Amino acid sequence: MRLDGVRPGSSCIAITDTSNHDLIASNDIGSIRKVVLHAVDTVGIVHAMNLHIEALVLPIQALVFTGH
Repeated sequence: MRLDGVRPGSSCIAITDTSNHDLIASNDIGSIRKVVLHAVDTVGIVHAMNLHIEALVLPIQALVFTGH
């Protein structure tokens, strides 16, 4: 694994893609499982939003807040 381009002190978050919409919409599962699957999808969306925001803010942090 090459880490030449990784900035010191940087961090990485992992994200997984979930889509339980079809399963939630079906009548094959119970209400509690629907709520749990909805919560799993919500957490996935929040993590994806966090990753996108970090990707947008990173150039600003690198250029403005580095002290050069």
